[in-house]
Amino acid sequence: MKVKLGGKEYTIQFATRPSLKSHILQDIMKTQDMEDISSMEDILLETLPKTLLVGLQMHHNEEFGYDYKTNEGYDEQLEKVSDILYDAIDTNEINCMDLFADMQEEMMTNGFLAQMMESIAKAQEQEQEKKKTPSKTKTKN
Repeated sequence: MKVKLGGKEYTIQFATRPSLKSHILQDIMKTQDMEDISSMEDILLETLPKTLLVGLQMHHNEEFGYDYKTNEGYDEQLEKVSDILYDAIDTNEINCMDLFADMQEEMMTNGFLAQMMESIAKAQEQEQEKKKTPSKTKTKN
């Protein structure tokens, strides 16, 4: 997916290692239970910039990269992404909730997570087929 922030276009793609190391999937799942304004603030202050930073790792590592194993440089890069993100929100360049929804969609439809979800769906489908098929081991009278 492409996003324009601060007049520059970025490609967002969720690579396996940074996504898993950052525990971004847990953060995304927590947002599904959003019930109050403090949850919305958490998304805007923490989850949205973190998700954007993780999504920038594959194609913009030279500008926003950090060490996934040690998190060295993470805070500085998160601050840089947050500044660009909040400027884009404040100037109405982007709608923050649309961006968040688009990134969730990207995560669920492309890359390793989409493959993972497809495998889970296939396994569930096969399990349901097994339940529908009568057993051949029944004895005949």
